[in-house]
Amino acid sequence: MPVNLFSVFYAKSIDLDMGVYGKLLALSYTVSLGLAYFLGWAADRFHPLRAGMAAIALYAAAMFWAGTCIHDNLTFGIAFVAHVVLSGAVGTTMASLGQRLFPVAKFAQFASALGIITSIATILLAPAVGTFLGYTGHIYRYTFLFGAILAILGLACMLLLHREFMARGGPRHYVAPE
Repeated sequence: MPVNLFSVFYAKSIDLDMGVYGKLLALSYTVSLGLAYFLGWAADRFHPLRAGMAAIALYAAAMFWAGTCIHDNLTFGIAFVAHVVLSGAVGTTMASLGQRLFPVAKFAQFASALGIITSIATILLAPAVGTFLGYTGHIYRYTFLFGAILAILGLACMLLLHREFMARGGPRHYVAPE
């Protein structure tokens, strides 16, 4: 999310033409569309939690590279496309995770709680990152590092979830907590 919030400002700060920015975004969505079927297949084949862990690990690595190596319009373009495609891959691989993990009788309650937590995190993170960028003199490259850090934290949580998932029967015999 930090990259999404500030990518236009980053592009403008390095004098990237907004037409080029739009083409990078269109390219990113085109690549994401092309990958969607295969990502869905991977989630169905290996489980959305496992496919999501692989996608978020790739995202973290790419964002760490981006946060440390962007130095011009070309490297920004590569990093931006990688961000959009890989964050989309995380979302696509994990799209059915709730249906696979939440108890059937309380699915809507759990899904609503997840939505509330996501909204609160968004409300708190956006101004926190903006404030940090203000203190750094608007070094937008840090948004990619924030993305990497958040992805690593997310992966750590997913590893803990995976351990509990396996203890409750794994892919074949999982029983949701009631």
